[in-house]
Amino acid sequence: MEFRRPRCAEEPDEALVHRHERQLFPLLHRRGSFAEVDRFLLYDLVDDRGKPDENVFAYSNEVGGEKSLVIFHNTFAETRGRLRQSTAKVVRAADGTEQLEHFSLAQGLGITDGEDRFLAFRDVADGLEYLRSCRELVDEGLYVELDAYRCHVFLDFRELVDDDDGRLRRLEADLGGSGVDSIDLALAEFDHRDVLSPFAELVSAENISALHAARSDQVDLEIGSTAVGETLPIFADMLAA
Repeated sequence: MEFRRPRCAEEPDEALVHRHERQLFPLLHRRGSFAEVDRFLLYDLVDDRGKPDENVFAYSNEVGGEKSLVIFHNTFAETRGRLRQSTAKVVRAADGTEQLEHFSLAQGLGITDGEDRFLAFRDVADGLEYLRSCRELVDEGLYVELDAYRCHVFLDFRELVDDDDGRLRRLEADLGGSGVDSIDLALAEFDHRDVLSPFAELVSAENISALHAARSDQVDLEIGSTAVGETLPIFADMLAA
């Protein structure tokens, strides 16, 4: 970065360029979200033994109402634990005196406590959106598992309120901590899983291959799902047409 042009006969690393385009360029467009320090907090990742992992760097920030949480594992190993409390931060009182204070992750992200409240947020590093219970985040912090040099950049935080049917709670349990392309889309699919699950089985690669074999060899298909079994003959006729 110190020179206008390469000083050696260097060829671009296409994989590295692609990673920059996918992970870093979107962050550069939003670098203002990481620029201020008034709401900046550092956190320890505490493992199951109650010890902080010194190889994990985690911090939250808020600029203009936009919150962020960055987590980086700076070693070739695996680790897991919870982000619950910040390291000490110097806070200046109204009278000008200064003192050290600790803040919870919930305070750093401005999370509202409540059994019916859930937090959705997107990881810019992998593009997936995650869902967590606000009550769990307030009481226990955020649980994370990190492999070698794993990085998370969580943005686009939004609080959701569950309905009387507990759809968000059931979706969170069904996801089991994994991310999805869209929480809103996943919720819609969860509501219609009785229809979508048989259809997904219907159009699976295995069933498509079996259909072609059945049409050419005139053999009977053994179908595990009743719903799929009733639909396959119709779908086979569609393929033949």
